[in-house]
Amino acid sequence: MIKELHSELQSALESGETLHKEAAAAEKRAEASASSLAVAETRAQAAEATVDGVRAKLAESELSSTMWSDRFTEERALRQQLGKKLAEVQGNIRVICRVRPIWEQEAASARAEDGPAACVKVLDTEKLAIQDMEHSFDYVFGPESTQQEVFSETQSTVTSALDGYNVCIFAYGQTGSGKTHTMEGPQEERGVNFRALAELFSYASTSAEMDYDFKVSMLEVYNEAVKDLLVVDADGPGASLEVRVGKGARGAPTVYVEGLVECEVRSLEEVEQLIEMGVTNRHVGSNNFNEHSSRSHLVFTVKIVAVNRTTGATTNGKLNLIDLAGSERLKSTNASGTRLKEAQNINKSLSSLGDVVAALGQPGKGHVPYRNSKLTFLLQDSLTANARVNYHLPPPLPPPPPSLPRPPPLPQPPSPTTPLIS
Repeated sequence: MIKELHSELQSALESGETLHKEAAAAEKRAEASASSLAVAETRAQAAEATVDGVRAKLAESELSSTMWSDRFTEERALRQQLGKKLAEVQGNIRVICRVRPIWEQEAASARAEDGPAACVKVLDTEKLAIQDMEHSFDYVFGPESTQQEVFSETQSTVTSALDGYNVCIFAYGQTGSGKTHTMEGPQEERGVNFRALAELFSYASTSAEMDYDFKVSMLEVYNEAVKDLLVVDADGPGASLEVRVGKGARGAPTVYVEGLVECEVRSLEEVEQLIEMGVTNRHVGSNNFNEHSSRSHLVFTVKIVAVNRTTGATTNGKLNLIDLAGSERLKSTNASGTRLKEAQNINKSLSSLGDVVAALGQPGKGHVPYRNSKLTFLLQDSLTANARVNYHLPPPLPPPPPSLPRPPPLPQPPSPTTPLIS
């Protein structure tokens, strides 16, 4: 009996010792958990403090962003106002002269005849001399000028289309004088057309007040017929389209081409694809001066609808980018057949354009001969009041050395100081 009690006592003591050890281990685990909890709480507090700091910096950044956005909007509005005032001072018609580089053929001929390679000298940014006779323009670019420099003088005119103006930018001059290079340019050195379109999309994407929609069309005036370059048949551009005069949204006369395709675009890449397609459909040919002479007037039009996000007010503008066919002296080009007919129509339409601009520059003259050519009839709402016009042209050239063919005459450009009147 005593042994049994002794055994039970021994077992109870062992169980108590085991429980004591377990209690000690549990106490240690509790202490470790408490320590881990304290560390976790410390980390949580540090994380919360970091979050608070990030929130404060974010709020500061948002405030700074709002401040800079407001400044940007104010600066752009100020730039627009200054641009409008500058346009008023300069006049609605600006004539910009660009002197192209000398061709190797011209330089070789000058060396052979021991004569000067160049007869045109740029005096400053507004004057040039041709055989000691000075000519003045709104701006003069020398042979070393870049495409960006030329566009910079057109930039304010381009953006005025976003404000509701009808804008025309012409490349105007003899065949082979570099008009297409100035307006289109190669892939690595884009011309006025692509830079103007890039400016429109850049401006529209950063506007804080207006939403913009763009529609583009592309046509040519070939032998006094209007052809849609974005719609072609197997044999080239389709049937001739008719130019009509209708009423705009506010009852003002507006010119449109019946049946002309207008494509809504949302990016510069979409526009470039359309231009590439249209240019391949344009009529070109060769003559004594230019192997790839444009045989038609190309008109690329961007219609702009701007809607004020606050008031809902709508503004309509139009940008016409025009690469005119070059004027030709028929005796020098030896044109015949189709080329002769093309040259006659080109010269006639350029002469009509000069007559229209001359009439607009004469106060009090009632009749403006828009209907004398399809080109001027098409562009009449962009050549009258509420319009901006830029002419890019080469200098009037003197007779070349006898070994070179005589260049065709350049139609008389509008006076650089003539304001456009209604």
